[in-house]
Amino acid sequence: MPAIYISFDAAETSTFKSFVEGTNSAFSVLKDKPNHWHFVDVALGNFIKAFFTPDRLNQMLWHTVTLEALLGEKGESMTKRLAKRIASILGSTNDERKEIEKQFEELYDFRSELVHGSQPEKDLYEGHLRKARALARRVLYWFINYLAHIRTLLPTGSFNEKVPERKDMLMLLDLDQNSRTRLAWLLANMPAGFPQVREWQSK
Repeated sequence: MPAIYISFDAAETSTFKSFVEGTNSAFSVLKDKPNHWHFVDVALGNFIKAFFTPDRLNQMLWHTVTLEALLGEKGESMTKRLAKRIASILGSTNDERKEIEKQFEELYDFRSELVHGSQPEKDLYEGHLRKARALARRVLYWFINYLAHIRTLLPTGSFNEKVPERKDMLMLLDLDQNSRTRLAWLLANMPAGFPQVREWQSK
């Protein structure tokens, strides 16, 4: 395999350095993590496989499987659910989110045809693979930092009922910003033990 040389200017070097340091910091925090966060190890394994697979179609497959390991759940409308979660993470505006959803749905169509043994109707262009890599890398990086932030809020060296499960973290993604704000206020102001509040129960 031919060597590929990359040259960074000062600004790019600084950005890359910050990225590497941030990633290292997040992984350091996640050395001690709950067992039920194993899904992130699965996602990392799939992400690494994508870079050691010579075939471009299979590279794209492993990148999409990385996204599924992080954001997917059993049930209907998997494509739409994944697309919306990815867009929620990466899109800053409605237009950006719509474009990200569109890109992912096109990529996921390729993935579905591959998994079901069909020859994709469209050719896989290098641009498709770049998009799949970028989505997997950016979402994985975001999720690692998401988990690291949550881990810093938990007691050192111990885990209890406060540790969120994957489904809890995904549920938070499915809410829009206004809903998150309203629910945060609502939950912060509910009585202890809610919804089992003795004073509210009739005999």
